[in-house]
Order: sequence, then structure tokens, then C-alpha cells
Amino acid sequence: VNTSIIEPIVISGGLYPNPASNTLFFKKPQKGNYTISDVSGRVVASGFSAGFISSINISALLPGMYFIRIMDKKEMQ
Repeated sequence: VNTSIIEPIVISGGLYPNPASNTLFFKKPQKGNYTISDVSGRVVASGFSAGFISSINISALLPGMYFIRIMDKKEMQ
């Protein structure tokens, strides 16, 4: 099962692997929240990133393309 993530923002260090099957990793120095949306805009997953290297379990997502938005504390206010 492969899930592709369309990356609409630049994340320092990137988002990998892409496509992913079970776990998605990203590097971001700040703490913040993330949301993953399907192509229709419906949020299918969300959570909190503790900063630096974070992982997201995406094994429950159906194969397809998704968008991820990662917000730091400044964007959440």
C-alpha cells in the first residue's frame, strides 16, 4: 500500500519517504500540530509534532494522494 503526500509547504529537511506505506517522517525544529487531508479537503488524520524529527503512522490511510499541513506555535495562535 503506497500513500503519496503532496507537500504544499517547504519543510526543512523534507518529508520522507514519499510515497510511504506505514510511517511518514519529517524534520521541523519547532513543536506544532499537523493535519493530513485527502484530495477532497477532508481531514483524515491530525496530531502533534514534538519537534525535530517526527513520525506519523499512516498505515490506516487508504492508498491515494494526501496533503499535509504542519503548523508551528506561531501559526497556531
